[in-house]
Amino acid sequence: MAVVNLFGRLKNELGLSVVYITHDLATAYYISDNNIIMRKGEIVERGQARAVLDDPQHAYSRALKSTNGSDRQMGGARRQLQSLANV
Repeated sequence: MAVVNLFGRLKNELGLSVVYITHDLATAYYISDNNIIMRKGEIVERGQARAVLDDPQHAYSRALKSTNGSDRQMGGARRQLQSLANV
């Protein structure tokens, strides 16, 4: 989390822009004003970080959101992401 905190501090103190690539929407939300969610190289959703996290519109975005949590939840979320392979 130290790196994420550093990104947030640099953004706030220096007005720095960062391209942050992750599957963790919570950390992306923490340091981002806007998010773009990509799947297989295509943009599936974009918008203000809070809007994308609070009300994801695309199935893949919802699946990514559901991965935040315990290791037990991760297994189910991983299966959900795999089931979207042909969507």
